[in-house]
Amino acid sequence: MEAPTRKVTRRKKNEVDYFDSLPDDLLVEIFKTVEPNLLRFKARFVTEKWFNLITNIILLDHASLIIHKYGPSRRFRLLDITEERHGLKTKEQDIIIPYKGRIKCWCNEYLLIAVKKKDKSLYMFNLITKRGSHLPPCSKSCKHYSSECGVGLCYDESERVYKVIHVFTGPSIQCEILVIKSTRNMSEWKKVNGPDCMGQQQYNWNDPVSVKGRYLYWDVQCPKYLVSMDTVKETFCQIRLPGSDINRNQTYCMVEIGGFLALIHKFLYGQIDIWILKDFKKEEWERRYSIYGEMGLKIYHGSVVTCVRSERYILFIERGLYTGSGLCSFDLKEKIKKRLEIDFDLDEDCVAHSTTAKFR
Repeated sequence: MEAPTRKVTRRKKNEVDYFDSLPDDLLVEIFKTVEPNLLRFKARFVTEKWFNLITNIILLDHASLIIHKYGPSRRFRLLDITEERHGLKTKEQDIIIPYKGRIKCWCNEYLLIAVKKKDKSLYMFNLITKRGSHLPPCSKSCKHYSSECGVGLCYDESERVYKVIHVFTGPSIQCEILVIKSTRNMSEWKKVNGPDCMGQQQYNWNDPVSVKGRYLYWDVQCPKYLVSMDTVKETFCQIRLPGSDINRNQTYCMVEIGGFLALIHKFLYGQIDIWILKDFKKEEWERRYSIYGEMGLKIYHGSVVTCVRSERYILFIERGLYTGSGLCSFDLKEKIKKRLEIDFDLDEDCVAHSTTAKFR
């Protein structure tokens, strides 16, 4: 007896998609009931309309971190932070990552992890499918733990592929790229021209800050500029530091704020200036905020890690001998600092989420 055939009904070209034709405000209310990770990694890529609504309305008030502890008491925590009417709401959950190593970066649904193995030192892990794959060894066989090299992960929306960027020192500064269509479809490492603007000087290379999932920025401990890469064009350039007062006697850190690179400049003892790189090509900086006094001191001694995308709150780690370490928020509008209900041990670190800025 033949098995019954299943009739496949195809949508006619002129048939109306009633769900997609719903008013934007109603769609937003429906999206608010969906789990955040499904929105961020799956639902927003269904149509361009969904992408714009979810990215610019639902996820605009979100920030995501992974807090990780290494050693015998190894632990990974996924922290989702939402901006609400009266402040920030946090949601924390433990996650399992199958390989021991250090998380280097986080782009869309993928983590890039440096695994403590000589032959396979980089591992790409999908937070949604819970699957991953080892990457081919780089040409230098780096362990990816020292300041002699830095790695970044980005998404090229024009080619719809991920790229792993590896910059390292040698006789000159070198760069190679691994193109990944899927964890089962990878190219070989290819060499590209490194940042020749730096000459023969041997600066430190830490892991870069990612902006919009496309632009990578390195603080190479240079007194005049930082180094950037457009990962779609695969070209480097140097970006001059803003103002005339920033030098290596003072310190700064970099984070992504509202889709732009932000430089948190610890200008004077107790003064913090926040500069925004408004125009990548013109190297145009804007000093957006200045924080003084006691609040400036607390941020000065802390470590800024990310910002809620609405640009209202910055998040930083406060480390204290008597009060312990914790994750804090600073309201840039009201000038109020609050300690979030998230414990943070001295031996823990965190990585911020970077997301594609356009519909892919």
